Amino acid sequence: MKKEKAIKLDELDLKILKSLSENARKPIIDIAQETKSTVRIATYRIKQLLKKKIILGFKIALNYELLGIKFYKTFIYLDNPKKEKIKSLLDFLAFQKNTIHNVRVLGNWDLEPEFEVYSEQEFDKILNSLKNNFSDIIKKLR
Repeated sequence: MKKEKAIKLDELDLKILKSLSENARKPIIDIAQETKSTVRIATYRIKQLLKKKIILGFKIALNYELLGIKFYKTFIYLDNPKKEKIKSLLDFLAFQKNTIHNVRVLGNWDLEPEFEVYSEQEFDKILNSLKNNFSDIIKKLR
């Protein structure tokens, strides 16, 4: 795997990134004003940040509460599982309609799935299903 060379950013690029991180849909005129720049310069800099792959995309942040959706994250601690069993667990999480992310981590826990559900009962069903199907490899769920 090729290691990427670090790119040094100047103060203006950093200000633009900060502004975009607060609101990726912020009008360019507002970004230019905040960064004490011009619309033309801010536009050029954003295009360059995209071209250099410093900005990989723009994503949406939802207000789950207004949509009636609850967001949960779980920490799964595994107990020395075999590769096939891990694959089975990962497949199980991938096919859950409520799973929005599943991250494998290095640290105290092994997996960090995130879920969107409409009720605590729906989340409890997912946790119970995990416990029932993978009790042989799940040491702890938090």
